[in-house]
Amino acid sequence: MPGERTYAAFISYSHETDHALGPLLQEGVEKFAKPWYRPRARRVFLDNSVLAAEHDLTGAILDGLARSDNFLLLASPASARSRWVGKEVAWWLENRDRRTLFVLLTDGEAVWDDGVLDPKRTDALPEALHGLPEPRCVDLRGVRDVELDVRNPDWESVLADVVAPLDGIDKTELIGHHLRERRRTRRTVLTTISVLVVLLVAAVIFAVRSEQQSNRARQQTLVATSRQLVAQAAAVRDARPATARQLLAQAYRMAPTAEVLGALMDSASIPRVVPGAAVDVAFSPRGDAMAVLRKDELVLHEGTSERAKIPLPDAAAVRFSPDGNLLAATSIRGRVLLAQVSDPAKRSTWDTGTSGIRSLAFVPGKPVLTVTVSGGHTWLLDIADPLAAKLITEFEPNSESIFTSSAVSADGTTLALAGSDGAVDLWDITGTPARRAVLTGHTMEVSVLRFAPTGSLLASGSKDDTVRLWNTATSQQYGVLTGASLFVTSAAFAPDGGTLAFGDGNGTVHLWDVRDPIRPKTAQPLLGHADGINALAFAADSRTLASAGEDVRLWNVLGAGRSSAVTVLPSGSHTLAFGANHRLATGFPTKLYDLTDVVHPREIRTLRTFNRGGSPQLAFSPDGTRLASGLPVALTDPEAGETPVHEERADSLVFGPDGRLLGAGPHPGVFRLWVRDGDRMRAAAELRGSVVAPHGISFGSDSRAVTRGEKGETLQLWDVSSPDAPRLIRTHDTKSDPVESVLFRPTGDTVVTGSATGLITVWDMANGSRVATVRRHVGSVRHLALHPDGQRLASAGVAGEVVLWDVADPSRPVEVSTLRAGGRYTAAAIAFSPDGTMLGGADGTRTTIWSIDVPRLLARLCADTRPMPETEWRQYLPDIPYDPPCA
Repeated sequence: MPGERTYAAFISYSHETDHALGPLLQEGVEKFAKPWYRPRARRVFLDNSVLAAEHDLTGAILDGLARSDNFLLLASPASARSRWVGKEVAWWLENRDRRTLFVLLTDGEAVWDDGVLDPKRTDALPEALHGLPEPRCVDLRGVRDVELDVRNPDWESVLADVVAPLDGIDKTELIGHHLRERRRTRRTVLTTISVLVVLLVAAVIFAVRSEQQSNRARQQTLVATSRQLVAQAAAVRDARPATARQLLAQAYRMAPTAEVLGALMDSASIPRVVPGAAVDVAFSPRGDAMAVLRKDELVLHEGTSERAKIPLPDAAAVRFSPDGNLLAATSIRGRVLLAQVSDPAKRSTWDTGTSGIRSLAFVPGKPVLTVTVSGGHTWLLDIADPLAAKLITEFEPNSESIFTSSAVSADGTTLALAGSDGAVDLWDITGTPARRAVLTGHTMEVSVLRFAPTGSLLASGSKDDTVRLWNTATSQQYGVLTGASLFVTSAAFAPDGGTLAFGDGNGTVHLWDVRDPIRPKTAQPLLGHADGINALAFAADSRTLASAGEDVRLWNVLGAGRSSAVTVLPSGSHTLAFGANHRLATGFPTKLYDLTDVVHPREIRTLRTFNRGGSPQLAFSPDGTRLASGLPVALTDPEAGETPVHEERADSLVFGPDGRLLGAGPHPGVFRLWVRDGDRMRAAAELRGSVVAPHGISFGSDSRAVTRGEKGETLQLWDVSSPDAPRLIRTHDTKSDPVESVLFRPTGDTVVTGSATGLITVWDMANGSRVATVRRHVGSVRHLALHPDGQRLASAGVAGEVVLWDVADPSRPVEVSTLRAGGRYTAAAIAFSPDGTMLGGADGTRTTIWSIDVPRLLARLCADTRPMPETEWRQYLPDIPYDPPCA
């Protein structure tokens, strides 16, 4: 307000000489001894800073003078000459006490003798001060050219000289107060900085944790979505196999969980699809071609790729000759097409002169083709020259059946035809065709007939929804297979003779194990076709089954069940062992295979591992270069060295993790420790109280081993650091669940056991407690194997299933996949390959290999299907931008 004193001082100066010093002095006076929380300790009037926006400079300066308590004159020759400075000094002397005027000498001279100004030697003061007593004067000439900073001692002393009279306190007290405020400010600044640093660190930690939580939430969302896609793939794998493959590939992209890996291992069991409706399908006995008969054409395939097309209107049936050189197909219009497989352009047709041909069959061992129409009217054609087929004979059984099914026995002597009233007529075709037997039992007409590839077994399918098995040598019925609906439409025997598949009008494929035709066994049916099954055919290896309907589906089967195996090797033992460089030893006699291309394994040589046959058990050293076999235990180089003839066979052989120790023993007997010395094995001490079982010993870390006791009723923990004097650490009672197989994890104190009751138990051997128990298998758990990454466990049950477990958390084993081996694992052996890309199992009949090679599995998924269209993507992943796998 006007008249109110608001300034501690008014600075008068010459802009000519003190334009830089004036603002610095203003700032120094205002902030000297300033508390940290205030912007200034006092206000100082300076025309350049205060009057920046004023238009009436004279009025503003007068107002500043009037509102100031003290007058600070920056004295210099230039200010002495300044008209404005002179007016300001004159106003102050006229209106204020002269004792509040202070001279701050910045340049020139101001000399007083005994309080009287000497005008001759003074050039820095205006005229108004010449006749006045000596005012208080501070010499600033010594600090003009130094760095003007409150931390500069010279400048600090000058400021104290100026500020002390303004505040009316002693200079020493003022400097002390100034230093205290500086320290207080410094402490406050440091405290503030510390607080800010703490807050910053807290903010960073919060941000990091928030990001981590966000990442965890995002990862949990991805994992949940991945698992959902796996479940959805399982739900549509048969009805929409292409979609199932894409969902699995996308599930792996989102989160490679144990469930995804398990589903990928089992993905080979998803059927492949050859698009387009088909009326019949056939495989070449050579295994290199597949014929698909569509309504108006015959298509020859290699794998699922088309190789040739032959027009054939109203096509009905197709067959390969037993040698695989010739292809025959029929048309309902009465034409028979004959074509060379190697060059389909070389073909001919033979016309029956009638219509309704729906069945034909080659006669094994003879260049003869049989062609049948409704009622059983049959022609036998000489096809020695397939480009000029000749009629041998024809006959008409006078059957009332409207069906045209026929089949020729494996020895080429018998033709089976659908007869009247559900009967099956057997005709001798070694000479003039003659009916030799009639098989009765069906209550409705027979729709399909198939002979087994060897022997005299015949399968007949009927509209009464049954398939009957017959011994055509004795005309006796073995048994009746049920399960079909909307009558039996098709049937096929596997080339190995052990499996019979038949399809029904409801689109279901039924699989039966008919190795014992008196006691056939059924398996899980194959679903997915929307309409009836028109035809079925097995590939030459008995592992691929083609079903023809609204499309052709290629199912991976093993025996009478669906399979996810990529390779099956013949084996007469329960032995397999993986070595280095994708080597596998298995079979009886034992053979060494190269599985570099696991789909097409290469046999390297036969190993003489026990006398002239094969050893019940084998073991590769941990480095994969030496094979242990027999008793006394011998090591050989399987690639080159000849394995010895052993005195006794070993029923169990297990290496320790470092390859120094090996546990082995005969059956019956106890386990003995063997110590490796180069390529020799030295017998050490026996583990007394143990009882040899094929998988009853396992080595862990820290020179420990676990063994199965008598009848599996005890679990024994050993210290084997001294192989010649092993020490029994403790024994656990397992009478309630007798142990069949044991597995010591290579690190830590965890042991996994499989029991005779199907129980899998995880033990903490440090204290002998049971960490987890799960029951999944029906019957004994014969063998356990741990993946090299330690995260996955495989268990083999006597019922013929291999279960894959996620054991990343041993206290919570989680089942991720079930793999069918095609037979019972009565004394099974399973093992992971050292590189972790394969899992193998030997069941005494065959050795089955599953792939765990994720890149290869994903490549196969993509090779067998096209990228998912956007409309389908939106159905399963509506909130994720369209980016299909395999694109």
